[in-house]
Amino acid sequence: MMLRQRYLKDKKEFIAVDVFKVICAVNIAAMHLMALADPCPDLIFWFNQVVARLGVPFFLVSSGFFLYDKLNDREKVLRYVQRLAQLYALYTLIHLTLMWESYSGTRIREKLLELVKDIFVRGSYVQFWYFLSLMIAVGMLYLLMEHFKIKEKSLVILAVILYLIGVMENAYGTALLEVPVAGSMIRFCREVFITNRNGIFFAFPFVLMGMLLKKYAEKIKKGPYFLLFLGGLALMTVEAYFIKGISGQEAFSMIATTPVAIAFLFLGACFVTVPDKCRGVGKFMRNLSMLIFGWHMYIHAEYGYIVYYWFDSHIYFLCIMAATIGISVAIFFLSRFKIFEWLKYLY
Repeated sequence: MMLRQRYLKDKKEFIAVDVFKVICAVNIAAMHLMALADPCPDLIFWFNQVVARLGVPFFLVSSGFFLYDKLNDREKVLRYVQRLAQLYALYTLIHLTLMWESYSGTRIREKLLELVKDIFVRGSYVQFWYFLSLMIAVGMLYLLMEHFKIKEKSLVILAVILYLIGVMENAYGTALLEVPVAGSMIRFCREVFITNRNGIFFAFPFVLMGMLLKKYAEKIKKGPYFLLFLGGLALMTVEAYFIKGISGQEAFSMIATTPVAIAFLFLGACFVTVPDKCRGVGKFMRNLSMLIFGWHMYIHAEYGYIVYYWFDSHIYFLCIMAATIGISVAIFFLSRFKIFEWLKYLY
């Protein structure tokens, strides 16, 4: 079966993509909370820099895939971006006190400057750069594809160049900083963009990948994509340890081989057959992934101290995850009642 045939036959077939979004959200939370720090200290680098780093790219490819059919409709694109802006504003407001407390120094002016940089450039609190970068990427793609009519080949070349620049700064920056031309480019990027993990260098290539997968869905056949994904994961592992070896870097979020693994993982999820009795949970899983993504760090920062000193990192993670999922499920089901409909704005 072709990917487009499956898409047209029954969009609920893509419930597996929503399930993978939940898995990705949990992995992102595990990375932020250092879930393997105590039980598996030797694996913490591999998990954090390889497995957990698949989460946000998977979200971005999914967004591009499902947005592609709407891209030629200006009003639909605007509504999509407005929805992202709404989510970004709400979660930023919820985390505002945590952001403020995280800034060093005591001068109000300095803290306000950091707050402005976070909200408009870096992304507000820990994980919410995702919303900002996705808004920028969607805006760029709409303008380039629909307004300026840039050819597809040129877009792919641009995406590859931008992603490699981001990788060079983010993952290889420490090793290349003293290399004449590369070092100058890295310093320029850091000065101008502050972070290359943004809508231009990071989100744009992955959203474009999702759109192209949707555009050429009629040519994509079912295949051993999960097996190919494991090959991509192996490539990511080799590259991650290579980067660590040449620079000593323990943390980075962009490496060159990630797009290979993500493409195969997403295609594998698209072709998963879901039993009829399970199809009704698609929307719930999609919304649950957003709520887990949005709330896990708030629960950790505000209430984690209650159990933090009692347990090892993996038990602590399970406690925070249980609380996060519990609150997320409560928000979802309460929002179905008219008096709590406003909770829908959180997902």
